[in-house]
Amino acid sequence: MSDLMKKSKRVETIIKTTKAKLATEQITLTEIRSQKLDAVAKLKENQNKYLKGVDQLNEMRKNGDLRSLLALERGLDSTKNRLFEDINRVNNREEEEKNQIQVVVNIQSRLKSFEKLQEQYILMKRKDDDLREQKRQDEIASANSRKGRA
Repeated sequence: MSDLMKKSKRVETIIKTTKAKLATEQITLTEIRSQKLDAVAKLKENQNKYLKGVDQLNEMRKNGDLRSLLALERGLDSTKNRLFEDINRVNNREEEEKNQIQVVVNIQSRLKSFEKLQEQYILMKRKDDDLREQKRQDEIASANSRKGRA
């Protein structure tokens, strides 16, 4: 096997493993995006709970209903804490998504480079094969020419 063929086979193996790695990283990116969407949904849910609670609390203060005011305030504090946790979770998922996108882009770039290299090896092999065929045909023609003279 020629050196060119060996190089081509190695690059082909690298391309296959890089494609597999890319697929894995794209799945990871999809999972991160799904987690981010879940976190955003939870954030909106807690945000709505908090806003309803604030409205309820303001209504109770306005009406002078102070019996359950303390319990509602504590509940709102708990909801507010969950809201901040949700905001942090969304921010973390966005950061993870940004990093994962960079990982995917880097792998795609490497894959593209290896595919270009593979194309170059294929073209070089074709040229080499064409030169060999031309040489073989020249030898045949030369041998026929000598036979014709003899």
